[in-house]
Amino acid sequence: MNLSSVLHVPSFPVNLLSVSSAIDQLKCIVVFDENSRLFQEKGTGRRIGTRVRCDGLWYINHEELGLAAVVGDVEKEISLLHCQLGHPSFEILSKLYPDLFSKVDKHRLVCDACELGKHTRSTYVGIGLRNCEPFILIHSDVWGPCPVTSVSGFKWFVTFIDCHTCMTWIYMLKHKSEVLRCFQDFHKLVTTQFDAKVKIIRTDNGTEYINNEFVSYISDEGIIHQTTCPGTPPQNGVAERKNRHLLEVARSLMFQMNVPKYLWSEAVMTAAYLINRMPSRILGMKSPVELLLGKREFKVPPKVFGCVCFVRDHRPSVGKLDPHAVKCVFVGYASSQKGYKCWDPIGRRLFVSMDVTFREFEPYYKSKGDLDQFLEEFSTVMEVDSREGEIERGDTHRKNVGDKNGETVVVGSIPCSIDNASKEAVEVIGDTQDKDREMVLHEEDGEDGEDEVVVGTIPCPMERAEKVKQKDVLVYQRRRFDSQGEKRKGLVQS
Repeated sequence: MNLSSVLHVPSFPVNLLSVSSAIDQLKCIVVFDENSRLFQEKGTGRRIGTRVRCDGLWYINHEELGLAAVVGDVEKEISLLHCQLGHPSFEILSKLYPDLFSKVDKHRLVCDACELGKHTRSTYVGIGLRNCEPFILIHSDVWGPCPVTSVSGFKWFVTFIDCHTCMTWIYMLKHKSEVLRCFQDFHKLVTTQFDAKVKIIRTDNGTEYINNEFVSYISDEGIIHQTTCPGTPPQNGVAERKNRHLLEVARSLMFQMNVPKYLWSEAVMTAAYLINRMPSRILGMKSPVELLLGKREFKVPPKVFGCVCFVRDHRPSVGKLDPHAVKCVFVGYASSQKGYKCWDPIGRRLFVSMDVTFREFEPYYKSKGDLDQFLEEFSTVMEVDSREGEIERGDTHRKNVGDKNGETVVVGSIPCSIDNASKEAVEVIGDTQDKDREMVLHEEDGEDGEDEVVVGTIPCPMERAEKVKQKDVLVYQRRRFDSQGEKRKGLVQS
């Protein structure tokens, strides 16, 4: 019970509380009966405090108020652990931290991000037996394509799940044809690290599994390939449910901190890392890592995905008066190093480091509006005249241009072709100090007309990359005159 506007009288022997003032400040409801008085929160009915009647006066129960404050702190601590560990169920958390949960009511623990990311219609219950040894049976499935290409260019991922331990290995894919290579890598990993052999692999009938190369490889290795009947995905239910579980956790991680969709691959990898280290009911409240390796381990303490973090800048070019850290967003855990993965959206760099400080309650992307504005700053806008056909866009190329101060500026270029236009070359020239950078577009004259190059500048968006702050972004407008004298133009903004 927190009250403001109180008067302090040092010589007064007791503390007095005005009921009318308490109602005005706390916006609560006061219920009287014969021997006690109850303060309740308006709307929720939550009990704030009670008073006991004695000798015609009402005395506040101070012990109860202290307990309420302690419960609030415990709930906050549980909520932080829930975010750090990838939004597991509170039932699982209660097994890991029984002392904390003994002080709170489990029914009051809720998470909006879990509702948004994990809400389902019903649960499919499979019937079957788990194998008695690891790697006898491997379940596999491919998820994708994702409508949003990840920051690393991935659109699919393939999972390999051990039936005995439920341990999950996940590989990101740029093309579905990479499934065979991923399975070969996984097979070598099992053989080398665990001195075991994969005997059976169970998949659906996707063409990434049913092809000559895949069938030939598993036949040479003596592996039995089990597939589902047509139109019966529940027969591969272990892999299907694992994909759903991974996406549920990944969505919850992203919704919690307003993480943009292009970081979905990092969220899925983080989800797999955390799921492998969380206890499961079907494993007797043991984790897959614990069942496979005999110990439950986190390589580094877990942190809240998507929060603000500051990474030590170890570059030799950092001067004594320069910032010694880079503000990043935490995007997961390194697979082959003991460190955290931190993404710098401004410099578009990925750091793996242990020299990181975290602000776990502060999201990097404050709101959806801030996120949309941030994405617009890195988008490429192309305008095409209505009289012209569609511009064919190529891959985006990025190169680093060193300036005179030893700094690095990221310059992007978008190759495009208009009809039978000749090849184009872009050069960066001019002074790199306070003057605006200029770029000249060279073209060969076509047979049917002349080419004209227009170079201009537009204001740089706010909060753009630090290296190009206070500078202008160049606009190149290419006008082509055909034999009839008509203009063709395409506008590229980067």
